[in-house]
Amino acid sequence: MKEIIALIRPNKVDATKKALEALELPAFTGRSVRGRGKAADMLIAKTEMVQKRMLIIAAQDKNVDKIVKAIMMVNNTGMPGDGKIFVLPIASSYRVREGKAVETI
Repeated sequence: MKEIIALIRPNKVDATKKALEALELPAFTGRSVRGRGKAADMLIAKTEMVQKRMLIIAAQDKNVDKIVKAIMMVNNTGMPGDGKIFVLPIASSYRVREGKAVETI
């Protein structure tokens, strides 16, 4: 299993949700975050932070490439600030309700 963390523009959340639903992978966690990338010096004051949305998706290894491609397709405007995607391994997961480890999602 992998964890996909996508930092995207707030105005791209609905389109990203639709792209994930089209893949039949609609489950994710989202939150509002603020930050700045290395290109921020060109765009804003050095101390200003930019509003973004962070989506966290737990996915089976076989689905990672299609999820990443879908997120990139929807969020790519060709401009600085389009976002960043990180893919991390998940060592284990647990279903709290059942109190046991989960092998797949």
